Amino acid sequence: LLLGSAVLTPILVLGWLRWARPEVAHWSTGSIAQQATRLPLSWILVAAMVWASLPLQAPGEHPVTWLALLFFATGLLAAARIDAQTQLLPDRITRTLVVSGLLASLWPGWPTTLEAALAGGVIGYLLPWGLNTLWLLCKPGQPAMGRGDHALLCAVGAWLGPLAPALVLGLGAVILLPLAIWCLLARGHSPQATLPFGPGLCLAAWLAMPIL
Repeated sequence: LLLGSAVLTPILVLGWLRWARPEVAHWSTGSIAQQATRLPLSWILVAAMVWASLPLQAPGEHPVTWLALLFFATGLLAAARIDAQTQLLPDRITRTLVVSGLLASLWPGWPTTLEAALAGGVIGYLLPWGLNTLWLLCKPGQPAMGRGDHALLCAVGAWLGPLAPALVLGLGAVILLPLAIWCLLARGHSPQATLPFGPGLCLAAWLAMPIL
């Protein structure tokens, strides 16, 4: 199974990127869209790390569970790749992850029930929406998170359950904080400059998976 998934991992990531390409091309210039939906060597190495960590993420699970988690992980990887390049989390990826997470919960051996997946999806969307609404009351016109981040956390909740969104949101912020400080101090970015939150959320979701 591990050998087969080693071959399947980059194929799935490329499939996700190709699936999102029309939407990325619609919102970005042609060259940026093409670059964001390619899989360079550095990201192939990241995909290899995802594959290698799969036994640690779901030790002793059914092979179907492993394959489903690989589908989820490669979707997160593709979303992180695109968001890092374009600051866009495509609906094609996030909505597919939401639906597939709900479908995965119907599998008899899946650790999350359908009720928990539905609750996780709702919490995953409403939690960042509520926080963003409160932020906009203090900073009108400067949203803390984009709609794509809401959808991504909705997908995380659908896959990992109702406890996941808050944990992933907090962990994602901790992951990105050093990068934000470095960009502000070392690279001279404006305090008003925006950084893509998606890569931090995707990495946090993968790291939090064994806990959940």
